[in-house]
Amino acid sequence: MNPLRDQAARDPAAPQSDDEATGLPLLHSWKRVYLFVAGWFLIWVGLLVALTVLFS
Repeated sequence: MNPLRDQAARDPAAPQSDDEATGLPLLHSWKRVYLFVAGWFLIWVGLLVALTVLFS
């Protein structure tokens, strides 16, 4: 019995193989990981720009 295969049968949004699984509690697919990292990057860039304008 493969737990990932059994989970995928119940949850179509679950990753299909061990290569796609991240092992993270909230970010179950690499697409979500990439979107999370890109979002945080944009937040930090926005803060950098806003603080540069505010304090220059």
